[in-house]
Amino acid sequence: MSSPAVEPIRKQLDESGQLAYRMNRVDNRFVIQYSDKLQYSVAPQLPENHPDQVHVSCTPDIPESIKSHFYTNQILPMIKAWKGAVVLHSSSIQLQSCCVGFFGRSGAGKSTLANLLSLKPEFSFWSDDWFEILTDKGRCTSSFTPGQTRLNPDHTRALKRLRLLAPDLEPVNEEEKLIFSPPSPSLKKQSEVRSLYQLIPSAPDVGIHCVRLSPAKAFQAISLNIFRLDTRNKEHMKREYTQIVHIVESLPVYRFYYPHDLDQMEASLHFIERHIIDSAPHP
Repeated sequence: MSSPAVEPIRKQLDESGQLAYRMNRVDNRFVIQYSDKLQYSVAPQLPENHPDQVHVSCTPDIPESIKSHFYTNQILPMIKAWKGAVVLHSSSIQLQSCCVGFFGRSGAGKSTLANLLSLKPEFSFWSDDWFEILTDKGRCTSSFTPGQTRLNPDHTRALKRLRLLAPDLEPVNEEEKLIFSPPSPSLKKQSEVRSLYQLIPSAPDVGIHCVRLSPAKAFQAISLNIFRLDTRNKEHMKREYTQIVHIVESLPVYRFYYPHDLDQMEASLHFIERHIIDSAPHP
């Protein structure tokens, strides 16, 4: 019996130029290999929670927390994108009956901003690492994704020192980043999406400000920050294009410039809090 054909899909590099993962298609499954020690085999066409939808292969030294993290923060958003959602590499919060997403490169401060805002009475925590957007009948909605949130250890220590996080806050797990339970998770399961912010950490002397992007610039920014599975499927790519056009024509997309300096985080928080509240629809 001949071996199944292996179709290379893509190699994904991280921001330092190192290989993040390699993806191939084998029959009706996608094989995502993160290292010689960890890979996932995914059949996205199967129903959610089907026992054969995702198989994981790993060496015995890979802890359950790592397997769970890669499934929740990498594999699951790829599956949701394959099934028809636009999934941003983003954290998000909820205000009133709508939610707001923060997207951008790794280390831009998405998780930090969402965590700190959700400690304020007006907001609740919606998602970390990825933000699902569904487009239907002229509306953009999102489903709540319960889970954990991750923060850089150095950021966590500095935010505790500044008392922007509780000094006694303890992680539930420690990997490359500290893993916490969400500070104030939303009680709702579905919410309308009202706006998106691309985070641009800047030099300390750059003033804190927001710029609304044109639809063309917003399209480009979103396209560079979404999860994808089958990039060789023309129908999927056409659907993605149509959905992103709908998003940028329906939602305001801002670019938020703020100092990449934790000592100035309180001022940045105050600015973005007022900007979100002032631009949100009033009940």
